[in-house]
Parts: sequence; structure tokens; C-alpha cells
Amino acid sequence: MLGIESNWIDEQDDEAKIAWARKVYAAAEPFSTGERYLNFPGFFEEGQDLARAAAGSNFDRLLSIKKQYDPTGLFRSSAE
Repeated sequence: MLGIESNWIDEQDDEAKIAWARKVYAAAEPFSTGERYLNFPGFFEEGQDLARAAAGSNFDRLLSIKKQYDPTGLFRSSAE
């Protein structure tokens, strides 16, 4: 498991620090199995792709179960 920490104080550093974190992520990606751990979601840029990667072949089944038991969307996530 790899968690990339990129913390800073000055908002003017946002672009550079985010670019650094993305560069580290891209460099480590060839060594990854492609699985994702949802406790470190990043900036939610991946949308549904992050949840799909984490759930694998179970994603569609889990989504249908959620729709059955939470039809109003009370427990929303960025994956939907």
C-alpha cells in the first residue's frame, strides 16, 4: 500500500504540489496491481472509476444492491 502525502500551507503552491503528487503516483503506477484503497481517495478526480477499481467485478452488483436499499440516495458517494 502506498499513500502519497503532499501537504503545504501557501495556496500559491497548489499547482506545484499537486503536480508533484501526480508525478510520484505515475512513477509508482507500474508497480501497482491496479487495485485501489478507498481510504486514500485523492481529489475524487476519478469519479466512478475509483470505486469501480476498488470493487472490481463486484461494482455493478453492489450498485444495484445500494439502489434497492437506498432508493432515495441518502448515503451518497462520489462514485454514483
